[in-house]
Amino acid sequence: MATTSRLVLIPLSGNEAIAARLAGLLDGELRIPEMRHLPDGEPRFRLDIDLHGRRVALVCALDDPDAKFLPLLFAARTASELGAASVGLVAPYAADMRPDRPSGEAPSSRLFAARLSPQIDWLVTVEPHPHRGPSLEAIYDVPTRVLDAAGVDDIAPLLARGIAEIMI
Repeated sequence: MATTSRLVLIPLSGNEAIAARLAGLLDGELRIPEMRHLPDGEPRFRLDIDLHGRRVALVCALDDPDAKFLPLLFAARTASELGAASVGLVAPYAADMRPDRPSGEAPSSRLFAARLSPQIDWLVTVEPHPHRGPSLEAIYDVPTRVLDAAGVDDIAPLLARGIAEIMI
């Protein structure tokens, strides 16, 4: 049984520092998952915490979506199976979201969104550049917050405000 309603921030590999900053800014609880790879490269994700009724924010920059997408899906599904009341994604960087593409090229942004949307309840990201097509809310089936980091030296407070707004 959960003893607190504090937001649980779970960083995926390489996102520990920004998640720790966000936990401090939001009075959240930082929980580091166990992530490893089997000899064939298959990722393994383990989270040893009772999330029943808790709000969860996965923190994962998507600068290398091929390597990060499967662990992200594992993390989101695991948090849900552990009873999380909601699972959000904080993506300090999102891979190129431009929906324009030459004929025959995969609609990657829409495919990515279609696979991720059922696993999360909200998304906060910084400048994904969907300027040549629809907004993120047009391709994701969850509430989104797109933050403008122009002139911002430290994105942690900006992300914290975006998380607080979307979770109201």
